[in-house]
Amino acid sequence: MMIKLFDEIPYLETEELLIRQMEESDADALDKLRYDSDVKKYIPTFLYEYKYKDARTVINKMKEDCFDKKEQIILGVYLKNEGQKFLGLAEFYNYSEENHDVSLGVRLLKEYWGRGIAKQVINCMEDYLFNETDVEIIKASILSANKASAKVAEKKGYTLVEQGILEDWGFEEPKVTDKWVLSKENYKSRTVCQ
Repeated sequence: MMIKLFDEIPYLETEELLIRQMEESDADALDKLRYDSDVKKYIPTFLYEYKYKDARTVINKMKEDCFDKKEQIILGVYLKNEGQKFLGLAEFYNYSEENHDVSLGVRLLKEYWGRGIAKQVINCMEDYLFNETDVEIIKASILSANKASAKVAEKKGYTLVEQGILEDWGFEEPKVTDKWVLSKENYKSRTVCQ
């Protein structure tokens, strides 16, 4: 039986990764992600992890501020074989129960870029959404300048539906953004999540 996205906080797992609710002990690693200038240039400035100055407050209030209000689900991404080392964030947002669609995003510490981790996280998120929830369409907004993320979306079967859209990501000037979608009917099950 399919659940609605906000019926539960997901706990997802692959051979290498855990994608789960964050804990206060992740605060220092979250700060490393929040203040990395290379990471920040590819993401909006108004993301939830920037809402509070103290990373512990971000983590402790995340369920109440985001999940309980059915606005977004933000999970930590962890490497299993290194003592569940924090690698970044996986996010479900802009969920429409009526349209059965949701947007997803992944933000990783720079040292984990180019290692196939984002692809694994996205595979797992897609498996969860299409196999366990009522979601039928996944959307992604990617900065046009972020060629690596666009390449991942394309390889995974996402369709580019809008290109070169100016969006307010909280910077001084609007950012040029591309819109990608993956429908359940075009999804190729990989069953990477347990």
